[in-house]
Amino acid sequence: MLAFLALLGFVFLVGPSAWLLSIRGQARGADIPVRRISTPDVLEVAYLQDGGYRVADTVITRMVTDGRLAIGSDGKVKVVEAVARDAVERALLSACGADWSTRLSKLRTVLRWSPVMDSFERSLGARGLLVSTATRQSWERAANTQVGGLVFAATLGTGLLFAPGFRAAALLMLVLVVAGIVLRVKGAPPRYSWQNATDLGAEYRNYLEVHDPWNEEADEAARLAGLVARCGYETLPDGDLREQLKKARKAPSRRSSAARARSRKSSHSYSSYSSSSSSYSSSSSCSIGSSCSSSSSCSSSSSCSSSSCSSSSCGSS
Repeated sequence: MLAFLALLGFVFLVGPSAWLLSIRGQARGADIPVRRISTPDVLEVAYLQDGGYRVADTVITRMVTDGRLAIGSDGKVKVVEAVARDAVERALLSACGADWSTRLSKLRTVLRWSPVMDSFERSLGARGLLVSTATRQSWERAANTQVGGLVFAATLGTGLLFAPGFRAAALLMLVLVVAGIVLRVKGAPPRYSWQNATDLGAEYRNYLEVHDPWNEEADEAARLAGLVARCGYETLPDGDLREQLKKARKAPSRRSSAARARSRKSSHSYSSYSSSSSSYSSSSSCSIGSSCSSSSSCSSSSSCSSSSCSSSSCGSS
């Protein structure tokens, strides 16, 4: 009986761990050269780089720069021209009030939890840059199953330590449990969907550090939006917009279930607003010469056409 239990313990250790390794390899693997990838949309790049908040900052930058949106000195937002070019901009317009009543920090949170963000995950998954939803779910199931196997094997191994003739098997089992824990930590699926980059996605992120697909755009709003999508609002030239985005990021955000539910009810219809226009102008060509991952800092080693890019954290929240 004890021999059967020992064998069962090893099965519970090896089987789920092998499954986790297999799923992780399938999720991370990629065989499409980066040079053959068509350039994703600027908002897809923003999502790949740092998730929903980066998408929100990119859209806000584009709409402020081309004069469709205005931000007051107190951080409140007003629609100047109610014209939307995509689903995220429609969500933004529907979240803004007719007067100076919506704070930029709240607007970023509403956009972050908007259902439209799901489309970026699907699109990037289809390109092979993000792990697909189905694969991620299998990855999570494999990780959870492995945890169950580790608990069972650890309990069984501890008990077998006191069984005559099974001490060696028990020690081996406990050693494998420790190895399994290390595997679980290193092989755990990322917490957020936008962190589920495949090897190809990670390679494309590195590619974006030194290549700016929007650098030659004649439209300044497109250039600045591309800059924010690639490396965050911190690399914007000095100006009111960067300061307002910085303040909005630091502002306390109530991300309760009710708030998320309300933000997900954003309608795709919106009303027209009229007001005085304001513009934000600045040069944006910038080559980033260091890592720009979602959870690490990067420094900018080259200059913008009219002002130097500031070096700061590329993460967004």
